[in-house]
Amino acid sequence: MSSIDKQLIFYHLLNNHYTEVLPIADKHSHIPEFKLYRALVYVVAGQYVEAIRHLNDISRSDGDINMATLLLLIYSHKKCMDPDFGVISELEAQLKQTQPCSNEKSLTLASLGLYFTRHHDKALGLAEKALKVNANSVDARLVCAWAEMNKKQTKAANALFKNILTLDPKCLNALLGDVLTTSARSDQPSKLDRILSQYPSVSPPLIEKMNLYLANREWDQCRDLSERLLAIDDKSEVANKMKVFYLINVLGDYNEASNLLASYYHTLLRQESPNPCQVLYDWSKLFSRICGRNKAILTATLSYVKHCADSHPSNVIYLEELAYQNYLLGRYEEALRLYRVAIKLDDTSLTLLTGLTMCQFEAGGRVMNEQISQQLDLLTEISSKSISPHLSLIQISLLQSQRDITARLDAIVHHQMSLVYKQPFGYQYLIDFNVDLLLSVLAVYLKLISQQLDLLTEISSKSISPHLSLIQISLLQSQRDITARLDAIVHHQMSLVYKQPFGYQYLIDFNVDLLLSVLAVYLKLNDSATSCISLLEHLTPLVPGLRSVSLLLAQLYIGQTGPDSDKQALVILGHMLESRPEYSVAHLMLCLVYVREGTMDKASHHLEIALSNNLQLIETPLYNALKGLVEDRKGRVPESINSLKTTRQLIQTRRGKTRIKEKSNDIKSAYQVLKQGVDQSPELCTNAIYRQLATYATQIRDFQAAIMYYKKMLESLSLSVGETHAVHIALTKLYMQINDWKSCEALCTQLLSSNNSGSQYSAHNSETTARLILADATFRRGDFVQASEHFASILATSGSDRGEAGATNFTALARYIEIQRRLATLRQNVPTLLTKAGKCATPGYYYCQGLYEWYTGNPLGALAQFNRAKHDPEWGQQSLHNMVEICLANPEIGCSNRGNGGNGSLETAESLIKEMNPSSPEEDMSCKLLTNFIRCASHDRIEFEMALNEFTHLAQNEGTRVGASLGLAKCFVQQNQSSRARNILKLFAKAMWNFEEADYLESCWLLLAELHIQESRPDRASDLIKRTLSYNQSSAKSYELLATIAENREDYDDAVVQYTQACRIIGTSDLALHQKLASLLLRMKRYAEAIDVSQTIMKAHPSYPKVHKQIFEKAMVHLRT
Repeated sequence: MSSIDKQLIFYHLLNNHYTEVLPIADKHSHIPEFKLYRALVYVVAGQYVEAIRHLNDISRSDGDINMATLLLLIYSHKKCMDPDFGVISELEAQLKQTQPCSNEKSLTLASLGLYFTRHHDKALGLAEKALKVNANSVDARLVCAWAEMNKKQTKAANALFKNILTLDPKCLNALLGDVLTTSARSDQPSKLDRILSQYPSVSPPLIEKMNLYLANREWDQCRDLSERLLAIDDKSEVANKMKVFYLINVLGDYNEASNLLASYYHTLLRQESPNPCQVLYDWSKLFSRICGRNKAILTATLSYVKHCADSHPSNVIYLEELAYQNYLLGRYEEALRLYRVAIKLDDTSLTLLTGLTMCQFEAGGRVMNEQISQQLDLLTEISSKSISPHLSLIQISLLQSQRDITARLDAIVHHQMSLVYKQPFGYQYLIDFNVDLLLSVLAVYLKLISQQLDLLTEISSKSISPHLSLIQISLLQSQRDITARLDAIVHHQMSLVYKQPFGYQYLIDFNVDLLLSVLAVYLKLNDSATSCISLLEHLTPLVPGLRSVSLLLAQLYIGQTGPDSDKQALVILGHMLESRPEYSVAHLMLCLVYVREGTMDKASHHLEIALSNNLQLIETPLYNALKGLVEDRKGRVPESINSLKTTRQLIQTRRGKTRIKEKSNDIKSAYQVLKQGVDQSPELCTNAIYRQLATYATQIRDFQAAIMYYKKMLESLSLSVGETHAVHIALTKLYMQINDWKSCEALCTQLLSSNNSGSQYSAHNSETTARLILADATFRRGDFVQASEHFASILATSGSDRGEAGATNFTALARYIEIQRRLATLRQNVPTLLTKAGKCATPGYYYCQGLYEWYTGNPLGALAQFNRAKHDPEWGQQSLHNMVEICLANPEIGCSNRGNGGNGSLETAESLIKEMNPSSPEEDMSCKLLTNFIRCASHDRIEFEMALNEFTHLAQNEGTRVGASLGLAKCFVQQNQSSRARNILKLFAKAMWNFEEADYLESCWLLLAELHIQESRPDRASDLIKRTLSYNQSSAKSYELLATIAENREDYDDAVVQYTQACRIIGTSDLALHQKLASLLLRMKRYAEAIDVSQTIMKAHPSYPKVHKQIFEKAMVHLRT
């Protein structure tokens, strides 16, 4: 007898995979125990007549299976349509005779039979009796563990599974049970990988790993695992179910999914013996709820549940589901008939009565009549404590107040959320959450918005804005309404400029920007828009395949004000096109977003793709209106071309239009318009035009084009020396942006050697700037030693050139301090310079002094210095930023005088954030990052969720990608989702170092190294730590992690060296690190050194916990002896 086969049978019976059991049982048909398992399949599948036949065959043989056989026979006879009570009495009498002489094996098999037939308490009782006979019975212990799992007592279950593994380390169900009940969710993937390596050719570990990835919504991993399952078993119901789920829920490919469902229908009927109905019902219920009422999918699922209802005409559950799916398809009369049939079988069911009322309401054209009203009153009275959400939707139609309607809708959403609270994501989650119901709620929310806009249209019938707003929110409704309103808008707008010559007034009257922004104004007039967005944000990640829902969320984002709204819309539309690149509507929406942003090339590109995918678009007002907007914003206006005959006049007009667009902050369009003129008549271009083009190109980050235009300026013979120097400096900065260090340094050297011409002041300024750029370029390419020499040279000459005693170039000094920190030479080289600079007590000095205090482990001193500089226009923002970083890194700050349980530093950080006044998009993004790091550190659930969402959005922005990804990883680590954190951090494991993101990037490397250490991968961790140290030799965290690795491999001497280095760098700001060093020295019997470190701790913090008693006193005792 194969023990693994028995474990597979247990697993499949637990998870209702009955088809998998029969071949295994047949393989061991000569063994009575496996005959019992075969019979058990028919019992749990509801095939009681066939089960009784099999059980009668094996009941004739006395032995260990006798008691279990009798119990299953009694259960099967009671479940029959016409039970024979005489036979049941005889069987119960035999059972009474059998029980007293039952051995451990008999009791165990009986407990298994009871457990798989859902008699968990009775099964537990028999299992405990079996353990009294034989405490080492693995199968009895499994029943006990499963019973604890069923009671949600995961800790107790986990302890039982671990006990089983001490008896049988290869027990598959105990191994899987240990994974499912472990408290450390981050350990689950690695444990499952170990089980897979132990059992590579069986399906249960793969199924559990797929469930784990499904819970984490890692769709591609689920799909890959389903393919691996099919490689093991090409008929796997679990794998095929995942394939269909991926098509519907993730890709939204309903046509392919419906074809698969049709083919799998016959496959399931053929292979899912003895009773395919349970599998068909499960598939049908899941896919009908997540398809957005797609007719092809619903038609397929309806055939599934119809087979179940036809096979079991008295089964109310199957009839109810069949009725509900007819309701979803809009077949209300058929649904009414089926609900009435089901009610005859069970006239006490509130669910059936609710379904009947729903169908009557829809069949009557959603008009309330007396019968429906009475049924509503009755159902409301009966179910006053938990009224059905479907009933609430009907009652909403009777309400007048928009506030009451919104409150009732919010209550429905809250009720559905509560059903899945703390439930892991999966198939059952989606069924309980009922996506289809929430889509109905969304329809009501949108109706509220539409009614408000209709009212505005009546009040101001000449206003075009409400018309466009209605188009934006009505894309999921009548296409006829959309066409009519679009025609009205186009007609109205063109009438404003009819026969009007192109010019400034034409642009003002046409008012393109108004057409693209009014949706925000009108959506804000009703609270329902916010509720819609909130619900959709929760819904779209769960069911990304619902394209219409994703499209609606993108539309609502476009209608909101704020810098992130368009970005969020772009992310959603981008995800839609990843799975369905031919989806024309998404391309049109992207065109609309890019028009509003002024990204005309992208807008035109997506417009062309939309037309190529659907040629009928050329006949629609929507396409033509968008094309007209794109052409206008790109300067392709026929009227302007016809009226402007000469090349010079065309250039002048384009320059005028450029100024208009620049004033409206449409820099890219201004650049494109001016560039077109230059391309057509390059001989007419002046240095001023080239400078303007270079400025525009720099602003839109087209650095190569900016370099080209500056070089064209240098070709001119009319440039003065000062202008030439200015162009050279602009070029060096551009070379730094594209990491062309060689060109940058060559140009700086040329600048330094060309200061013989021009005024002394001009020469001095350009030389200083060139020196700074050269030093900065050297620093940014990672040559810290040479950069240090450059900055030291600047600091040595900056004061003497002006006849001053102090080092007045604080920009150079701040960068010099940063370099010395990275070279770990702060204390040797910086104090002298700071002493000289202190004679000029300016904000720049306070900032530099603050940096030094911070980097040498004195956070309080750093805060005091930064506080003095925080109001300065030049140094203030970065001072506040550094103060927030210090508060986040030192939770003890602010706690001594606050009774807030250790949140003083966070409160201080929050107040500092409020003082910030970002003056650029980069500063604003930095401020948002810090705000969310504070939220993440607060450990407040609501704040934590907000941080998680914000980090997700910020991670899409190139400028904040590294910092936001670090924040996301920290959030996942706090949630014990280490695998997700690791996957994010791996993206930056080989990223190029750059100064702007250096701290975040190094933190990413060290956090990833820490996760590798936890997973016993010291080599990978060491590589990341060494890479960090190559850029920052003052990274105390790096040395601490190296010490941890050394400790793990029991190289304690190396660990002491690393801990000592970390303590030297960090000073006394992290006493926990000193305590680790002292404890290690005590273990190594280096008592004198342990005493020295302990005294350092106690001097800095006399009441530091446990150091005096556990380390100092013990070391003293050993030293004396």
